Amino acid sequence: MVDTTITRPLANYHSSVWGDYFLSYTPQLIEIGSQEKHELEELKEKVRQMLVETPDNSTQKLVLIDTIQRLGVAYHFENEIKTSIQNIFDDSNKIKMKITMMIFALLLFVLD
Repeated sequence: MVDTTITRPLANYHSSVWGDYFLSYTPQLIEIGSQEKHELEELKEKVRQMLVETPDNSTQKLVLIDTIQRLGVAYHFENEIKTSIQNIFDDSNKIKMKITMMIFALLLFVLD
């Protein structure tokens, strides 16, 4: 018979300098004061204004939306982002339709 037992090497790691600190860590809840709340609302309003004022056909709008999402604060601006993306989509479809119509008209002219 063949011996099928697998012997694995032992790893004797030294204990961590942190011990069990993070196993029982409970974060302190920080209370936000009225000044911070006011500043937060002002900053959110500035970002909303940036979303509204940036033209839909510019790449700056897409970069702004991407940055907001990467920062993890897009949930504050869901409606503005959805509206902006819908407008960008609609505009690109209008441009594509216009180009298609122009090509069709030119083809009709050439084929006549």
